[in-house]
Amino acid sequence: MKMVMNTLTKKMAVLGIAGACAAPVMADRAMYAGGGLGMAELGDNNDVTMPYGRLGMYINENFSGEVRAGFGLDDDGVELDSLLGGYVRGGIALSDVFFPYAIVGITRADYSYDNGAFSDSDDEMGLSMGIGADFNINERLEVNAEYMNYIDDDDVELDALGVGLAVNF
Repeated sequence: MKMVMNTLTKKMAVLGIAGACAAPVMADRAMYAGGGLGMAELGDNNDVTMPYGRLGMYINENFSGEVRAGFGLDDDGVELDSLLGGYVRGGIALSDVFFPYAIVGITRADYSYDNGAFSDSDDEMGLSMGIGADFNINERLEVNAEYMNYIDDDDVELDALGVGLAVNF
C-alpha cells in the first residue's frame, strides 16, 4: 500500500508542476501572492500556529496551480520546522465575491519533537487535500478561509484551519 501511495504521490507532484508550468501558455490570467495563519494540529493534540506564504498562477477561471511554504511558531513538544507543497485548486465562482474551491497536491513537512528525555526529528511527504473559499474585497485583494489536511500518514497527521490575504497581479 505504501508503494502505491508513493507512486500516486509522485504522479500528483508531476501533474501539479506540469499544470503550474503550463499556466502561462494556457491562460492570459494573473498570478496571486499572499499569506495566512493556520491553526494546525500536528500528531495527537499538538497545537501549532503556522504562518505560511503562497504563490499561484491561474490556469483558467476555475483552476490555479500554487506553491506554499510555512513553519510552526509554537513549541508544544512537537515543532513544525518547515512545510513546502505544490497544489492545484479548482472551484466555481458563485458570485463576483464568493469562490469556493477544493485543493489537492503534495506536501513535505519537517518536524522535530522533544519530551525532555528524548528528542528526534523526521520528515514526511504525502497527498494533501482540502476545501476553502476566497472572498473578493476588490479586483486585486481577497480574503481566504480554508481547511487543509496536509499530511495523513501512519506516522503523523497534519491538519490546519487557516485564514489569509492574497493580492492578484
